[in-house]
Amino acid sequence: MSEEKEEKKTILGEILDWIYCIALAVIITLLVKNLFFSTTIVRQESMIPTLQDGNILFVNRLSQVVGNPLERGDIVVLEAPIDLAEDSDYATYPEDTWKDKVIKLVKKTLYIKRVIGLPGDRLVVDGREVSVNGEILDEPYINPETYHNFINNNIDIEIPEGYVFCMGDNRDRSKDSRSFGLIPINKIEGKATFRLFPFDKFGKIE
Repeated sequence: MSEEKEEKKTILGEILDWIYCIALAVIITLLVKNLFFSTTIVRQESMIPTLQDGNILFVNRLSQVVGNPLERGDIVVLEAPIDLAEDSDYATYPEDTWKDKVIKLVKKTLYIKRVIGLPGDRLVVDGREVSVNGEILDEPYINPETYHNFINNNIDIEIPEGYVFCMGDNRDRSKDSRSFGLIPINKIEGKATFRLFPFDKFGKIE
């Protein structure tokens, strides 16, 4: 074999090695991002005063992968429904094709909300008052000065297995289960447990 052919073979081998390494790195990154942990940026005002626009959060996805149960009060990242619920208590999602599923590994619309109702709960929203199983829910994370009942606040529902009822802390500025319905637990991406930015609020999220 001539030196020229040998050199071309060597260059081709190096290119293939680089392609392999890059592909492997992309696959590992996607697996980690979709199975273990990720970060997300808060947009809009639906979680004020707990979270502000521009906050960067650490999202623990492992809890969902291993099937750890959600708890009332958890702040979760969920896949956004495609529409408001019409004559249904359940959020609406598309039937994804394989192409849609691949795209969603990289990019999808997400909401950040707080879990208020769990499977088996009877939840009643009457004006500003939220009751779970007959007891008024203590919600210290809400700023009552921003709560003027602009969104549907008259709900009486029993939550079936496999679903949760989520709301934003800024009740007047949140599109949540009051408008789009119950969220399937399998649409919960993970729990937002830690704030990375801004640095003066770095730490665990309550």
